[in-house]
Amino acid sequence: MSSSRATSLLGRPRATSPGGSLVGVAIVRDGIRQGAIAIEHGYGHWELGAREHHVDGKPMATNPELATGVCLNTLGFADATRNGHVNTWVETVSGGVVRQGLPVRVERA
Repeated sequence: MSSSRATSLLGRPRATSPGGSLVGVAIVRDGIRQGAIAIEHGYGHWELGAREHHVDGKPMATNPELATGVCLNTLGFADATRNGHVNTWVETVSGGVVRQGLPVRVERA
């Protein structure tokens, strides 16, 4: 996307694919092809300590500020070419799940 478009989305943009969406932090930088976004393949942190869990019926300490990062898998990898059939989008040559070239819409969250 253009740097002016990217700048308009700074803050917490939402990326939505045919299979899901995520909200993250945007950084504008050179080296990313126009019309593309790059997402680091981190796993985020949303569990122990970030949301309430019970052990032996007792609530463990939580701090919602620990819930950070995004997980690329949240975008779902649904195959948009399968006309509504639930199926993972698989790259035909290697048989691997499509992680490059996944179509997304980017908008202000």
